Amino acid sequence: MSLSPAQRHSARIAAQTKLKQRQALEGADSLHVLSAALANDVDMLHGLTLAQKVALKRDELLPKWMPTVEKYLDGGEVYRNPILAWCVIWLFDVGDMDAALNLADIAIGQGQETPVELKSNFPTFVADTVLKWAEVQARDGHP
Repeated sequence: MSLSPAQRHSARIAAQTKLKQRQALEGADSLHVLSAALANDVDMLHGLTLAQKVALKRDELLPKWMPTVEKYLDGGEVYRNPILAWCVIWLFDVGDMDAALNLADIAIGQGQETPVELKSNFPTFVADTVLKWAEVQARDGHP
């Protein structure tokens, strides 16, 4: 059963309110509402400095979206999940390697697709990212 324009608007407002409060969205919440909110957050990163992007991802975006990822993982259902994909990328970007690798392992196991902006698949992205991280660690004298 499709929603009326008023119902879609109400659903979008309710979803945005939950996300701002860092609450997971329910399974009944519309995927297109989630996708639109995620796209807005991704677009918000354009034009920022690297330090600003890292701070925004660490302080706002990950706390906002991780409850939805956790709810997805707890649900046991597997489907294309761009929220999971972006959270994996953002975790690597902010340097949370343990959490990033744990989620990346799940994403790879589920055959999740990376966002088209990456122009790579998850196994390649993770391998390249870990290699760059290891090179920096070695250069800085860390084992």
